[in-house]
Amino acid sequence: MSKSSDEKLKKKLKSFFDKNASLGKRWKSLTSYVEKASEDDLNKFFNENFYMIYGVFFDSFTAYENTCKRGKHSNSEVADMMLILRNVLTHLSELIRKKWQTRSIAAVLEKLLYKENKISVREPAFTLLLIFLEAVQVLEAPQVDLFASAIDMSVFAVGPNQSTRYRKVALTAPDKTCVLVPSNNAGNPENSVKLWEDMLAYITNKPAVFEFWMDHLKKQYFSIFYPDVSKRVGISDDDCGFPAYCPHPIQKVNITHLALWLSNPQISTILWSSEENIQLILEMFRQCCKLPISYADTIRVGITTFLNLFISRTFPFPKEMETRLVEFRKFFFQQLSSVFKINNEDKQQEHVNLCLEVVAQFKQIFLDRYESFALETQECLLNTLLETTIDTCKSPNAVGLARTMLDTVFFIWIHTKRNTEEMWANLQRGIASTFGLMESITQTRLKLIQLTLLIKKTMYPIRKVKKKPPQRDVEGNEIASKELPQSVCPDSRKPLIEDPVDPNISTMTWENIDELIYVWNQVLQTFQTVNSITDPVNHAAAIKVLCEVIEHLQRAEEGIPHASKPEMEREPLCLIDIFGHWLFEACYLPDSYIQGKALAAGALCRLIVRHFGDSLPLELLSHFYAIVAHCFKNHPNSIVSWTILQNSSNIFNLALPGANVLIPHYTAEIKRVVKAQNISKDVRLKNVIITASLVCYPNHLESLSCPLDINGGSGEYDFSTALRKDITSILIDYANLDPDPEHKVMCIWSLCTMICEDLTHTPNIAMIKEITRTLLPFCTSSDSVVARAALDSLSTLTLFYDQLNTVDESLIGIIIDILCSNIHRQLLEAKQSKTYVLNENLVADHFYCLLDWIMASTTYLFNKRAVASKIFEAIELGLLGQKLQVDSSIPVVEKKKQKRLSSQPQTIEAQLSELLETLTEKPTHGSNTIKEAAHILLIQLCNFLQNFPCKEGIEIMSSQVCETDDIFKDQKPLFFIYNDFALFSLVEIPLPDGSHMCRLILRDCTGKYAWDSKINYNNYIHEIPPAYSLLSEPVIPPTVKEPPVYSQSDRQPGVAPKASDEPGPPVDQLDDLLQYLGEVFPDCLPESGAPLNQPSEVRSEYKNSVEEIENALLQQTDADATTIETLAKNVPPYQDWAVIPPEPQVPASPLHHCRLFLNHLGFLTFDKQSAFSMVDYSQRFTRSLQQLDKSSGREMLKIGVIYVKEGQDDQKIIFRNDTKSDLYAEFVRGLGWPIDVATHRGYLGGLDPKQTTGVSAPYYANSIMEVIFHEITSMPTNPTDNQQIHKKRHVGNDIVHIVYSEDTSDYAPTTITSQFNDAHVVVYPLPNGLFRIQVYRKENVQVFGPLVHGMCINKELLAPLVRQTAINANRYVRYNTGGYNVGYTRPFPTRRRALDEIVERFKVSRPYEELVNELLDA
Repeated sequence: MSKSSDEKLKKKLKSFFDKNASLGKRWKSLTSYVEKASEDDLNKFFNENFYMIYGVFFDSFTAYENTCKRGKHSNSEVADMMLILRNVLTHLSELIRKKWQTRSIAAVLEKLLYKENKISVREPAFTLLLIFLEAVQVLEAPQVDLFASAIDMSVFAVGPNQSTRYRKVALTAPDKTCVLVPSNNAGNPENSVKLWEDMLAYITNKPAVFEFWMDHLKKQYFSIFYPDVSKRVGISDDDCGFPAYCPHPIQKVNITHLALWLSNPQISTILWSSEENIQLILEMFRQCCKLPISYADTIRVGITTFLNLFISRTFPFPKEMETRLVEFRKFFFQQLSSVFKINNEDKQQEHVNLCLEVVAQFKQIFLDRYESFALETQECLLNTLLETTIDTCKSPNAVGLARTMLDTVFFIWIHTKRNTEEMWANLQRGIASTFGLMESITQTRLKLIQLTLLIKKTMYPIRKVKKKPPQRDVEGNEIASKELPQSVCPDSRKPLIEDPVDPNISTMTWENIDELIYVWNQVLQTFQTVNSITDPVNHAAAIKVLCEVIEHLQRAEEGIPHASKPEMEREPLCLIDIFGHWLFEACYLPDSYIQGKALAAGALCRLIVRHFGDSLPLELLSHFYAIVAHCFKNHPNSIVSWTILQNSSNIFNLALPGANVLIPHYTAEIKRVVKAQNISKDVRLKNVIITASLVCYPNHLESLSCPLDINGGSGEYDFSTALRKDITSILIDYANLDPDPEHKVMCIWSLCTMICEDLTHTPNIAMIKEITRTLLPFCTSSDSVVARAALDSLSTLTLFYDQLNTVDESLIGIIIDILCSNIHRQLLEAKQSKTYVLNENLVADHFYCLLDWIMASTTYLFNKRAVASKIFEAIELGLLGQKLQVDSSIPVVEKKKQKRLSSQPQTIEAQLSELLETLTEKPTHGSNTIKEAAHILLIQLCNFLQNFPCKEGIEIMSSQVCETDDIFKDQKPLFFIYNDFALFSLVEIPLPDGSHMCRLILRDCTGKYAWDSKINYNNYIHEIPPAYSLLSEPVIPPTVKEPPVYSQSDRQPGVAPKASDEPGPPVDQLDDLLQYLGEVFPDCLPESGAPLNQPSEVRSEYKNSVEEIENALLQQTDADATTIETLAKNVPPYQDWAVIPPEPQVPASPLHHCRLFLNHLGFLTFDKQSAFSMVDYSQRFTRSLQQLDKSSGREMLKIGVIYVKEGQDDQKIIFRNDTKSDLYAEFVRGLGWPIDVATHRGYLGGLDPKQTTGVSAPYYANSIMEVIFHEITSMPTNPTDNQQIHKKRHVGNDIVHIVYSEDTSDYAPTTITSQFNDAHVVVYPLPNGLFRIQVYRKENVQVFGPLVHGMCINKELLAPLVRQTAINANRYVRYNTGGYNVGYTRPFPTRRRALDEIVERFKVSRPYEELVNELLDA
C-alpha cells in the first residue's frame, strides 16, 4: 500500500480514536477502516486496540438492539457488526482462547442466531459461532449448549419423526423486539439444512481440527440424527433423537460430506480411529440406501463412496481394518438391496433407473473383484443379488426391473461356472419361485438359449457350406447377388430365428465341454418344477422354452456330418432322457393347461417321430403311443390333437415298431379335423401327408387288423377294408373342401397313386371308379394348378393302361370322352359368351392328356366310330375353332376354299387329309397355344399311331439322313416350302448301277423324314433280252410278186364300173373308170375324141422337147445300171446297215428324277402353284437348317440318380460310389433300360460316346419324350479326383435328382452344391418292405406327383412312379419357373417357331415358271 493511501486510512480512524465523538461516528469510522484495510493492517490494528474496538462494537450492538425494540431494523448495520465481530474472532483468537470476552461474544452470537432472524443473518452468524468455538477450543457448558441449539431441528419432526425428543431447544428470541432482522419464514426446514450444510462445509475445510469438531458433532447432532446406533456405541445414553430416520435433507448433506471426509486421508484416519465413528459411518450408509427416490443422487453418491471404500479400495482404508473388510463388504452388499425397497414416491421410472444402476454395480463388482473376494464375500454377493431379485420379481413394481436383475443374476451365476451345488440349488429354487412373472421365464430362456447356442457351436460340428466369392463391378464394388430360392419339403422346418449373441456368454472360456454342459444343465434345472407352475399361460411359456432348447439341439444333432462324428469329444446329448420326463408329465396335466400340453406333445413327436439314428426302445415307443392315444381321446379336434398331427406327419412312413396300432386313432382324428373350421394351413397339410403315407397300407397289411382303442376296449380295425375306405374318404373330402390349391393337388396325386396301387394288386373296381369320378371334375378347375395336376394324374394312369383296360374298359372311354367334352365345352363357351375368359393353357393340357391316352392304347381306338368322332371333333375345334365339314352346294369362288359346315364325319383318312390342309388357317378362338396342342395331337396320330416304336428302335423318330449324304459335292439340293407348313428338299441320288433315284426330305414340327423313290416299269423277275438281239442273224422274209392287173372289163358301155370286192375278172379299175367317164360325159373328151383312158398325143410344137427328155432319161438309166453293177461287187453284211433300237437316254437335268417324282404326284400342275414357295438358298439358310435339325421333335430330359450309402452325407464321398446294393440295382433297372453310350443314336444328355462318362446308362423313351438318367455309379470314378468333377458336371446341372438313400438320417437337398437342382425325389428303403418318399422342391416350383412327400410305396410301383414324378418335376420346373428356364416351351412349338422363322426369312416369291425352269435346266 502506498504511503498516501496509508495516510488516508489512518484519517478514517480519526473519529474512532476520538473518545468525545459520538458512538455513531466512531462506529462508522471503524467499519470504514476495516472494509478498506489489509489483513496485516487489520491484525496490527485489532491487536493494538482490541479493547477499544470491542467496546465500540458492543456499544453499537446494544444501541442497535434498542433501535430494534422501536421496530427499526437494518440488514446493513447487522452485516457491519458481523464484519467487525468476524475480525475480532479472527485477529484476537489468542485472547479469546484465554476466555477474553467469551461470554459477551456468546451472548451476541446467541442473539444473531435466533431462529426468528433472517437466514441471511443467521448463516454468517453461524459461521462466526464456529470460528468462536474453534478459537475457544475448550468449551464450557453454555458454549456447548449454544452450539447444540444453533440449528432448529424441530422443523424435521414430521411423519414418523413426530415424536422426536431434543436435548436442546433451538435459540429463540424472548419476544419480537429482540429479533434483529425479522424473517418471514422462520420455520423453514431449508434454513436448518443450510446452516447444517455450512457447518459441515466449514468442518470439511478444517482437517486439522476435524477431530475436535467430530467429537462435538457426534454428541450434539449425530446422536440426534442416528440415536439408535449412538446409544448402542455409547455416544449418548438418553432417548433423544429422530426415532425413525435421519431427516432426509440432513442425510443428503451428511452423505455428501462423508464422501469428502472418507476421501481425505487426514480426516479418514480420524473417522476410522474409533468404533463410534465406524458405526456412525455404516449407519449413514444404511440410511442412505433407504432414502426416497427423490434423493436418488444422494443414494448414488453414498453407493459410489462405499464402493470406492470397501470394493475398489480407491479411498484410504487403514490397514488395521483389513481384518474387518469381509464384514464391511457383506454389509455393503446387504444394504444395496434396500435400494430396491425404497419408496418411489410415484416416480417409478426414476426408481427403476436407480435400481438398474445398482444392478450394474453388482455386475461390475463381479467382473472386477469377484475372484479376489473371500468365499464368504462371494456367497454374500450372490445370495444378496439373488434374494433381491426374487423379492423384486414378486413385487408389484417388478416389470421395469426384473429383466435386468434376472439378466445380472444369470450372468453372475453362469460366470461362476463351477459354483457349489448348494448355490446352484439356491438359484434354481429362487428363480423357479418367480415363474409367476412372465419376465422371469423370458430371462431364464434367454440365458438358457445362449448356453444352448454355445453348446451347438462348441460341441456339434456343422456342415461347411462353400460360398462363392462376391461378384464385383469394374470399379471393384461388390455386386449384390440374387438369392436363389431354397429347396424345401413339407417337413422342412423354418430356420430358427436365433437370439442375438450375448457377448458376455459367447466370449467365455471353458476348460472343456463338460464344464459348459454342467453350467447349461444347472440353468436348465431351473425348469425342474415346470409342471408345478400354477398359471397356465406361464406354464405354456416355460414348456415353450424347453421346446426351443430341444429344437436347437435336435437340429444341431441332425446336422452333424457323418465324417465328424468320430472326432467329437463326447456323444451328443440324449434329448429324450433329459427332457422326456418333463414332457410326458406335462401331457397328463389338467385341461386348463391345454396350451402347455400341446407344446409338450409336439416336442415329444418331434423327438420320437424322426428319421435319425438308431431306433428307440419299444418301452419308450409304447409310452409315446399311449400319450398320443390319450391326447386324441381326451382332446379331440383341439390344439393338442392339431399339434400332434402337425408334428408327427412321418409316424407311418418310418416303419416305427408298433406304430400301426395308431392308424385308427389318426384316421379318426383326421376325419374329425377335415370338416372343422379355422384349422391352420400347416395342420391341414400334415393331415394330407399322413393320409398319403397310408396309401399302400391297405394292400400291404391286407390280412392284419388292430384294436380300435389302444388303451383297451372292444372292436377291431381292419386294414384292408376300413383303412382303404378311410383313406379314400379323407383324400376326397380334402380335395373337395380344402381351400389351399397345394393341398388339393397333393390329394389328387394321392388318389391317383391309390388307383395305381390298387391296379397292381386285386383291383377294387368300385373304389377306382369313385376316385376317377372325383378326379375328372378337377380337370376344369378354375385354379390352373389344380386342373393341371388332375390332368397330369390322368396321364399317369396311362402307365397302367393294360391293367385298367382289363379291369373296366369303359373307364378309358369315359376318360377320353370327358377330356374331349371339356375341350368342346370350353371352346364353345368362349365363342358364345363375351364374358367367359378362355384358359388356353388348360385346354392345351387337355390335348396333351388326350395324346397320352391315345398313344398308350394297345388297341386301335379309331375302330370305334364314337371315340374317333369325339377325338377328331376336339382336334377340329382346337385347330379351327369349329367343326370341319364341306357344303357341296356352295360354288367354289376363285382361290377360296369351300365353306365348312357340321355333318357326320367321313372316313378317317379323309378327315386327316382335310385337317392337314387347314393347318395354316387362323382358328376362330384366336389361341395359338390351343392350336399348337391340337396340332401336335394330330401330327402324333398321323405319324406314330400304330407306328411306334419303328423297326429302327425306340430311340429313333426323326430321320438322320441329310441332303449332303450320297451325292457329289457339286450337286445342289432343291428346297421349297409347302403351304408355309413344311420344308421339302429334293436330291438326285446316283446309284451304284449308274441309275438315279429321287430322295425327298421333309421337315415339319415333329421332326425330319426321308423318302427314297425310284421309277419301276415292271415287276418281272427273269431277264429280258435286249430288243436288238435278233440282228446278229437276220431272217429275210420270202419275196412274193403281185400278179399283173389286166383291164378286161365285161362291162357294157354306160354301165358303172364294179367295186373292187365284187366278183369278176381282174380289172384296172382306174382305166375302166376313165373309159366310163368318157362314155357318160363326152364333153370331157379331148378335141381328137380319144378315150380318156388312152394317152394323148404330143403336139407337134412340143415333140422335139419330149424326145430330148426321153433320150436324157435313157442315158441316166444306163449310167445307174453301170453304178449298181459296180457297187454290187462289195456288198457289206446285213446287220451293219440294219436299224438298231436307241440306248436309254442320260438325263441332262440334274433334277430329272425329282421332276418326274413331283410331276407324277401331281405337284407340278398349275393349280398347285400357290402351295409351293421357293427358298433363298444360301449359307445363312444352311445354318438355319442345321439349327432346325438340332431341334428335337421329342422332349428331352436328363435326370440325376444319386446313390447314398449308409453313413454318407458329403458329396465328395457320395460321388465316389461305384457299386450298387442289390435293391438299388433293381430300382435302377426299373427306371429305364440300359443303353450302350457308344452306339446309342438317341438323346445322351451330355454323356460322352467315347465312354469317358461310362459304358452304359439307364434310358427311357416314348413318342413324346426321351429321358436319360445320369446314374453316378455307372460313371467311372477317378481315384485322383477328390471332387469327381466329371460326375458332378452332369449331375450338378440336372434340374431333378432322384436320390436313393440307405442312410439313417434324412438327405439334405444342399448335399450336392448347385444352383440347378430344383427338385429332389428321395427314396428310403424301409425294414417293412415299403419305400419312403421325400420330395424337396424350390419355393417357386409347384407341387408335382404322382408321388408326394411322405408317401410309402411298394416295390412294384416304386420305379415307374419315381420316374414319372421326376419327369413331371422336370416339366414343372422348366415350364413354370423363372430364372434359367425363362421362355422355355415344349419341343413342338419350339420346332414350329423355328420352322416359321425359316419360312419368314428365306421364303422368296418367284413365278411358277422359275420352279419349272429349275427342274428342267440342264
